[in-house]
Amino acid sequence: MKERELFSKYIGMDVDDIFREFGRNPDLEQNKARLTNLQKLMRSTAERELAELHEKSGLPEISFRTVNVKAKTGRPIELMSLDAVDFLEWAELPWEQSKIYERFRDTLFILLVFKTDDHGTVFIGDKTWTMPERELQGKVKTFWDRVRLLTKKGIKDDFPKQGANLVLHLKAKGGNSAVLDSLPNGDTIPRHGLWVNASYIAEMVEDIYRRDVPVRVKRTNVASSIDEEQASRLRGALTEEGYVIGQFIDIIAREIPGYSVMQLTRKDAELLGYRLEKDLVLKLHHKTASSLFDHIIFRRDFLDVEDHPILQTGAGKRYLKGKSLLSQILQLSPGTYVTETCLARAGINDRDISDYREAVERWVSDKQFFTLASLRNGGFVHPLEGVGFEDAFYESILLRTGVLKNLRVGMYPVFVKQPAKPTHEQLMKWLMKREKSTTIHELRTKMEDRLAVEVSERDILQIIGRSKHYHSKEFDKVFVSHEAYLDSIYV
Repeated sequence: MKERELFSKYIGMDVDDIFREFGRNPDLEQNKARLTNLQKLMRSTAERELAELHEKSGLPEISFRTVNVKAKTGRPIELMSLDAVDFLEWAELPWEQSKIYERFRDTLFILLVFKTDDHGTVFIGDKTWTMPERELQGKVKTFWDRVRLLTKKGIKDDFPKQGANLVLHLKAKGGNSAVLDSLPNGDTIPRHGLWVNASYIAEMVEDIYRRDVPVRVKRTNVASSIDEEQASRLRGALTEEGYVIGQFIDIIAREIPGYSVMQLTRKDAELLGYRLEKDLVLKLHHKTASSLFDHIIFRRDFLDVEDHPILQTGAGKRYLKGKSLLSQILQLSPGTYVTETCLARAGINDRDISDYREAVERWVSDKQFFTLASLRNGGFVHPLEGVGFEDAFYESILLRTGVLKNLRVGMYPVFVKQPAKPTHEQLMKWLMKREKSTTIHELRTKMEDRLAVEVSERDILQIIGRSKHYHSKEFDKVFVSHEAYLDSIYV
């Protein structure tokens, strides 16, 4: 397919200047996702051209990737992440049906290439790229074969590294060891992702890196619009350890009418005793947003997220989820958490929490769905239940990654003990057993009887819609498939 550049008007421009072209404050884009965020903005300017390119390619998928190389060497500063790994599927499916094969066979990649030196980061060009068939059937398949063999054997510490020169490698995603996936032998492993080797990325974009790209003059930062007298008064008004950007701007605007987010600079924030980090500002003594989050979360026994706009940001929600997975906080009710410090004072430690989950795992049978309510109705008891917290507390323990998997039905998490994540189709088969058809009312009654929770007709219809079962409005019945429905008509 003929090469074409979609974003030539930005070639040679500094990243900060491109952000300004889109009306974005570059000082609020100094984070790991900076180039990804910029890519999305640039992409929005070429939708028609992208649609034409996609159609001409004949490929089902189009995927944007940013590549930032070092000006001196052409080596990527960051690796290219692809998909999270499902080890169970990797072991079960043949090569031609594997996600990795389909990913490269079916995808047209559009690479946006940047070059970074001591002066900044500049956009140097874009290109379309597809995986050559010889690479896919050669090094990539060899990599897939090796990982498959190791996975089937339950070996989880000997996956091919970058030095194996097989185009790809595996490594844990996000560095959060609490997020676990299952192996075919029942063991668990920290969630891994596919990554493209640095040497291969450099080869992909070498032609663009070698270009002589004239760099356009970088605009100088706007001088601070806050004088020392205003700063002194603002320091007295800014009393919190951190703010979301909107709150911070509002406080400054009371002192300096008309002050806007586009005027805010890192120098302004530092003058007032704060640092900028994407959607947040935090006191200078907080070196990272994690430090601010910890200050908010762990200085109290109980946490209500609604009281803290900072924790309602995307970064805040992700941090809460991570701490919950580590059992450093546990949910009491939606939006309310208790900290491990409080639990320790109540005589509850991590061993008690682990013991509760392990007791449930021993109690339930494989591939049998259950809820907290049906578990108790079946006679399950545990000393931790005597603490008397709300159901969300105990559910949050069971929701930790491990042998128990879950899906949500209406308001309730429904659990099952099995290696793979359950599907709605699996839940429907469990409810209907060997029946070829049933009514919505009967299905609802079965669910309420077997799971001990109240569900609405809408909840039932959503489950059916996400499964392969078929709902006939005419007969008000649910069939195991559309074919079963047709058979019932013509028999």
